[in-house]
Amino acid sequence: MSKRSRQALHPAIQANDRDARIVAALERLGEVLRNRAWDTGVAMGVSPLHVQLLGYLHARSDEGTRAVDLAAHFHLSKPTVSVAIRSLEEHGAVLQTTSRTDGRAKVITLTKKGHRMAEGAATHLDVLLPLLERIAGDERDALYASLFKLLDAARVAGLVRVDRMCSTCEHFSERNGRPYCTLLRKPLGPADLRVDCPEHQAA
Repeated sequence: MSKRSRQALHPAIQANDRDARIVAALERLGEVLRNRAWDTGVAMGVSPLHVQLLGYLHARSDEGTRAVDLAAHFHLSKPTVSVAIRSLEEHGAVLQTTSRTDGRAKVITLTKKGHRMAEGAATHLDVLLPLLERIAGDERDALYASLFKLLDAARVAGLVRVDRMCSTCEHFSERNGRPYCTLLRKPLGPADLRVDCPEHQAA
């Protein structure tokens, strides 16, 4: 892996470096989602971090989540997450209760109001969906396959935590050189791979 500094956002570097152009494009798309999270939070009277936390909790509403897991997922300190959770408690959006599986641990779950807020918060991600529809299906499949590989490489490098993606699941294997899910008992095409599978079992 090259260790040279590319300064990917510098136009002169991008002119002669395809990978720098890819990184710059991803950064700009990330800004679209950051701006949408900010606008959504302002409309709801919460912060962009609250928007992210609500979305994450909504996707895992049945099991509850520990603050330490939120901190790891979002690469934040536990005190930062604790402050954000207390604020959501003051909004009546979350409850902290004793875990059913570990009496020493507290888990965070959404209240009814929290579910309503989370449904509104999650809409900030929808902005890209109609834009993706303008891209041909086979190109979208190729795009997703490439993004999956990039995300998995970032996970392996310790840059991001992805708890429920196929490549970290005990049901994931390879057969005849192709990804295979032993739970579904079928091979997986590039577009079938999941970054957040509810049936995930850590390998």
